[in-house]
Amino acid sequence: AVMDRIQRMVVRDRSHPSIIGWSLGNESGVAAIHSDAASWVRSIDQTRFVQYEPVFGADFSFRGEGREQFRHRAPEQRDRHLSDTVCPMYSSAEEVAAWARWAEETKLDDRPLLLCEYSHAMGNSNGGLSEYWGAFVEEPALAGGFVWDWKDQGLRERSAVDGMEGEVQWFAYGGHFGDEPNDANFCINGLVDPDGNPHPSLVELAWLARPITVERINGEVVVTNRRFHTPVDDLRLIWREEIDGIATGREGEVDISGLRPQERRSVDLDVEAQDDESLHAVTFTAALRETTSWGDSGYVVGHDQIILEEHAPRAPEPTTGQPVRQLIIDPVRPTLWRAPTDNDGASQGWMADDPRRLRVWDALGLRAAVPGAGGYEHRVVEESWGSGWQRDDTITIPEAWTDPPRVGLVFTVDHRLCSLRWLGLGPQESYPDRRASALLSQHWSTVDDQYHPFVLPQEHGAHVDTYWFELIDENGDGLRITGDRPFTFSARRHSDEQLTDAKTTLDLVSPAAQAIEVHVDMAIRGLGTHACGPDVGAAHRIAAGTYHFRWWLTPITRRA
Repeated sequence: AVMDRIQRMVVRDRSHPSIIGWSLGNESGVAAIHSDAASWVRSIDQTRFVQYEPVFGADFSFRGEGREQFRHRAPEQRDRHLSDTVCPMYSSAEEVAAWARWAEETKLDDRPLLLCEYSHAMGNSNGGLSEYWGAFVEEPALAGGFVWDWKDQGLRERSAVDGMEGEVQWFAYGGHFGDEPNDANFCINGLVDPDGNPHPSLVELAWLARPITVERINGEVVVTNRRFHTPVDDLRLIWREEIDGIATGREGEVDISGLRPQERRSVDLDVEAQDDESLHAVTFTAALRETTSWGDSGYVVGHDQIILEEHAPRAPEPTTGQPVRQLIIDPVRPTLWRAPTDNDGASQGWMADDPRRLRVWDALGLRAAVPGAGGYEHRVVEESWGSGWQRDDTITIPEAWTDPPRVGLVFTVDHRLCSLRWLGLGPQESYPDRRASALLSQHWSTVDDQYHPFVLPQEHGAHVDTYWFELIDENGDGLRITGDRPFTFSARRHSDEQLTDAKTTLDLVSPAAQAIEVHVDMAIRGLGTHACGPDVGAAHRIAAGTYHFRWWLTPITRRA
């Protein structure tokens, strides 16, 4: 069966230009038949590499910590015969980078490392992609890897909803058809949804693969052509200056003509830091110079940003207007809970028995945790600030509760405050370990556009490193929240409770306008890729201890 499958594959695909190598299979053990199959493939096609992941087994697995003596060794003849590449799956970025340094220093293994699977894209995922790509770029022995996988494998269904005309579309998965056994939503693990619409993580991956970069190195602005074979004469590189996230009108084009593959070039910009307690940035955008077979002229293929000056957020001026308490439906309260992602753990299917953070959070009762339980404390000092307020919130996380999903505050506002504006990272959502592609600027959106319809509803819509944000109604009235330091916020129609309990997007459909749940977080856990890969890195988890946040809630009166 193994030989038949591999022979059919090679004969079918050997003339296809996008085929770069041949795999002997996946998760199928190592036996004599695999050696025979490798010999047959090599006899038929000497132009492509052969690879086979099971050769590396647990030695490279993220569950195989402490096995460096097995990873860092010269390959045997059998190893080379079965795999021309070092091709583990779901090894951590730190692990593959360490192997690459070992290979370069010792010269004991000259095969490139090509992750056959990494960064499992299940739900709101792909945390840590920038760490992987940093290693791919910096380490010559690393050839990259393949994200698992491309498309959610959900099946379209339509159902009626009480109070609404027509039927509502949603996507079904294992168990929705009376099928037993099933994998529940484990095939919902793509970078795009079943219709091909991108998930937020695809924006990050596309940015990491951009063909040109702009960095500030030792005070100089350096442009790099990341292509290996062609110049960047087909691109234009435009810069614009921004103060506090607003374009000043100063902009220009950087001359990148003749920039050869892998070449770096220093460029001069007539922009200087202003040192006036403003956020001063220069944003660079790379776009197609002319229309091609795959993109129109002006299509953006990458961007970068250089921060010239960055200062702590400033307290707003006290303002008068509609008292903010009239806009808030329920009181501000502390919370440690967020709707779990697939990487946090599952409440259904075989993954529900896998020991992930969700089981710990459930055991601690974090979903309904209130101050006073188990050493969890919340102290608040509030005073008037014009028609708004200034608050000092202090939350203490006991040692036994280390690594919760978030440390923050939550409240609900009137459903009419549905326009959104903020100074911080955006425009897409961002998390501590998936934020590299975001731009620090002023962004406009709506509360409704914060919703992302993951097939299995879960946490989404956060924005890290926010200076302030506003919620505004159609008349231009609303409220602004400003922090004494950058913070994380989200504003959604659906509550954490609804997202936690929902099993499909159908569970979130409501015929009535819903109030807006607002989160202001001192800390939020990263996303990781733990549904089938490494957990969130230590730097992006939440430690026990005391968290303090001073913030201002001020009214916005009707704009001219």
